[in-house]
Amino acid sequence: MAHRVDAFIAKLCIGSFIGYTLFVKDELIELKLLYGIVLAYIGMSFWFSHRESQKHWCSPDHIWSHAFLHFWCFVATFFQAGNLR
Repeated sequence: MAHRVDAFIAKLCIGSFIGYTLFVKDELIELKLLYGIVLAYIGMSFWFSHRESQKHWCSPDHIWSHAFLHFWCFVATFFQAGNLR
């Protein structure tokens, strides 16, 4: 049960973060494009992590893909943290 609550809260926070940085925060079009690329990496990492966890929870492939998910989410925080101009 705790895993489901954690997953729900994580998805809510990530969705709010992405919505804010895409629709509220005013950035240059070049930064929006770069952010879109980072979001694509986040999406791919999420997909691979989910797929691998369905095969075998905590397998090396699952752990690596989940680690990349955390890495790309960390990179995305720089788009919200301050004015990158």
